Amino acid sequence: MAGSEKLTFGRYSRGECFDKVLYPVSGDTGKLQKKIERDKKMKKFLLVMFAALCCAVTSFAADECPKGWTLDIDAALKKAKAENKKVYLLFTGSDWCGYCIRLKNDVFSKKDFKKIAQNSLVPVYFDFPHKKEISPAQMKIQLQWAKKFGVRGYPTAVILDANGNKIGEIGGYRPAKAYINELKKFTGSKNGKKK
Repeated sequence: MAGSEKLTFGRYSRGECFDKVLYPVSGDTGKLQKKIERDKKMKKFLLVMFAALCCAVTSFAADECPKGWTLDIDAALKKAKAENKKVYLLFTGSDWCGYCIRLKNDVFSKKDFKKIAQNSLVPVYFDFPHKKEISPAQMKIQLQWAKKFGVRGYPTAVILDANGNKIGEIGGYRPAKAYINELKKFTGSKNGKKK
């Protein structure tokens, strides 16, 4: 065969599978078969890498929390002990629970809440979304803590001492002032500062 000829595998109509590509042949069909096999392996590799990347991005996006919060309860307890603070453990449904969304928008954005959180709390964010994925390991931890404290609805905030003992709970939504006043009872803070 001449260098400009192409090897055909039969007649193909428009729109057929793109991996039935015609390759120029320089007289050796063995090289052509190797190139076809290498191309198929590369396509499989790229497809697997793309799927893995999509899964990683989905998992990362779902296992995130608001700035200044953590997902790691053990680290929060250590920090609370070191800084003489309480742990504020929030159980929420961020993408489906109307009162959870209102709590985030109406309470967590207030200066008074941010002051209390900064001075007296280590906030932990346990989300139970419907539209996002949570990694199985994180979900297992969240479910264990929800079961431990008998969480039956969202939003529920459980306030813990540095040893992980429950010292209070705020269930449901309240307007900002009422919510913050209730939180102050458990943190021992007045105007956002520890007594």
